Amino acid sequence: VRARTSGGRVELRLPWLVRDLPHLAVSQLVCTAAGGGGPVVEVYEPGMADRAWEVRCDDHGTAVPAGGEGTQ
Repeated sequence: VRARTSGGRVELRLPWLVRDLPHLAVSQLVCTAAGGGGPVVEVYEPGMADRAWEVRCDDHGTAVPAGGEGTQ
């Protein structure tokens, strides 16, 4: 797992497919990368041609689609 900030966003690169992880695990990874709040987290999965899922951590610590911000 690698995370880095860039332009007010966080790039999170996973060695696993999101679909293979429990939702709680995805939320924990996203919210930890986001520092528990605001920035959009771009989640990259192996074999996905460098296309990111854009998510954020909500007020309850759950990963949710970033919505309206270029979600792919």
